[in-house]
Amino acid sequence: FASRNTFVGLQGAYGIVRVGRFDTPVKLIGRQAELFQDQVGDARNLTRGSNSSARFDERPNNSIAYTSPTLAGFYGIVQYASNTDNAATKDDSNKLVSAAVNYAQGPAFVGVGYEKDGLPSGTAGRDPSVVRLAGYYDIASWRISALWQSISGTLSNNDEDVYGLGVRYVYDAWTFKAQGYHLGSSGASKDGTLLAVGAEYALQKAV
Repeated sequence: FASRNTFVGLQGAYGIVRVGRFDTPVKLIGRQAELFQDQVGDARNLTRGSNSSARFDERPNNSIAYTSPTLAGFYGIVQYASNTDNAATKDDSNKLVSAAVNYAQGPAFVGVGYEKDGLPSGTAGRDPSVVRLAGYYDIASWRISALWQSISGTLSNNDEDVYGLGVRYVYDAWTFKAQGYHLGSSGASKDGTLLAVGAEYALQKAV
């Protein structure tokens, strides 16, 4: 129905089941640590990976997911997508599996996840996969965030590692923030560094 998160589901004492199109568990881990979400300094410029056929930090079509209840701050999410390509044929094998275990309680969040995306049939290269670890910790008006991930099996068979740190400080209606991320790739001339500094002023909750 739409390109954004669109799903139907059931929620109860035993967890949540959803069917539709929505963010993967691995993507949600990165969103928790991100300080420039949907802005020019977004770390997804590096963490999505260089593979144009199967990219991470997406919301795949044809998905079903289960989110467990929270126990002592811990909860898990498992997602399966039968086919991530609208134009896929019966011979394609671009399925997706994504899973994460998260801890969220008080001032802390930590999540670790794994995702594997099958390439369309006839596409050269290994099926891409990623392991991601990210989190944040709040100390008074400060937030420290960090992310590390490792991608294997991109379209050109390059392995890619991304790591970074961020810091945020809230003073009255002002938010000051900065983060830096580095991409190291086994491919020639594929390395990259992202540095972002920003300030935001909140007029009111509705603006």
